[in-house]
Amino acid sequence: RQKHRVSEVSDKTIQKLRKSSIFEALKNSRLLTKGNPTNRIVYKRKYFLKIFKQAENKYGLNDKRLSAEGWGFDWQVLIATIMSAQSRDETTIPIAERLFRKYNALDKLAKARYEDVFNILKRLNYNRTKSKNIIATAMILTSQHKGKVPDKIEELVELPGVGRKTANLVLSEIHKKDAI
Repeated sequence: RQKHRVSEVSDKTIQKLRKSSIFEALKNSRLLTKGNPTNRIVYKRKYFLKIFKQAENKYGLNDKRLSAEGWGFDWQVLIATIMSAQSRDETTIPIAERLFRKYNALDKLAKARYEDVFNILKRLNYNRTKSKNIIATAMILTSQHKGKVPDKIEELVELPGVGRKTANLVLSEIHKKDAI
């Protein structure tokens, strides 16, 4: 094994690293090694910084958002989650923003024409099915649930386009319930 010792680190690098939760977890990490008792604990900061810099170069310091986060209304979380199935969040979020700009209320989405919703969702995978399911879900939410997103998994999976995975995500995001 190669031993890594503490080295001087620039203030700029430390500031970047402190923003990362990984750094907080690893900044005082130690490696127990065999050998001389005085050398049993060897600090790995230099090694950690090397790995961290490689990860930063590859992934960057970005604030990625998931498609179920950051919406103003519960129904938007549900619809955005339906849209995100089999699609990347980077693709889904701008399309969902466009959909919610045009249909800023659930009742407007429930009355939307299929062709209009389809034109917005064109770049999503399974856009025809998702367009149909989004309108149908909006209609069911307005007519049967008084515009509220159900808080039971059994009721959620009855909505078009909602499977167990989407239902569990909605339960945890909207209703703050433990879900798998």
